[in-house]
Amino acid sequence: MIRVRLLALALAGATLPAPNASAEFVETRGDAVGIESGVPLYTEHHVVRRERGVARERIVLYRCPDGRAFGRKTLDYGDTPATPAFRMEDAHVGYVEGARHADDGLVAFFGFAADGAPAEVAIPRGPSLVVDAGFDEFIRSRWDALQAGETLTIDFLVPSRGKAYAFELVKLREQTLQGMPASVFRLSLDGLLGWFASDIDVAYRNSDRRLMRFEGLTSVRVDRRANLPARIDFPLDAERVVTDERWRALRDEPLTDCPPAMP
Repeated sequence: MIRVRLLALALAGATLPAPNASAEFVETRGDAVGIESGVPLYTEHHVVRRERGVARERIVLYRCPDGRAFGRKTLDYGDTPATPAFRMEDAHVGYVEGARHADDGLVAFFGFAADGAPAEVAIPRGPSLVVDAGFDEFIRSRWDALQAGETLTIDFLVPSRGKAYAFELVKLREQTLQGMPASVFRLSLDGLLGWFASDIDVAYRNSDRRLMRFEGLTSVRVDRRANLPARIDFPLDAERVVTDERWRALRDEPLTDCPPAMP
């Protein structure tokens, strides 16, 4: 079975430059629960560094139910918001994956620490290529087309497979979330491959295109073979402006091998 992982915005790149003193840092939280059971699984803490309202970098820290951090993702958007460089490290299973920019495209990397150095695969750059949370920026940039009912095709990078797969993106419905009008979109594998992987649904607030919910297979691994399915809600009242000290704290917090809860 093809295991396709999209981060609910979750996001980010290996060694980050020092934050710009004039930048704004915005933090939000994602609460992951079992899709059917509603059992709390883990929590995501996101801090985005913005310059003049444009996202430049992001850090996501993943915490077990007891508060310890088991994973971290870093993202560097640079000048290509849909194809950011990123690195995801999961200490629970000793796994790392990500992508970095190269002269003629990208290099995807992935692997378990127990197996040695991560494998690397060259990925050609194309106009429809989307990487990790670059999906978030892609939706915002094509908002009007999606609202008009267009079905869009993207090539979404799956580092652990060493390639990008064709997905279809379409608006499903309007829905009220946290008392606000929102649009729900579905990401599905194109063609026959769609029979072998579940869909991913994401909801965005209509007024400012802010992510409010993610539902599907996440970036968090259960073990070497499988990823954790979850519904992740991003509470509106958890969003706040923070200082660069908070940024550095999430960047430097040690990771442990504590496991997320099971659905």
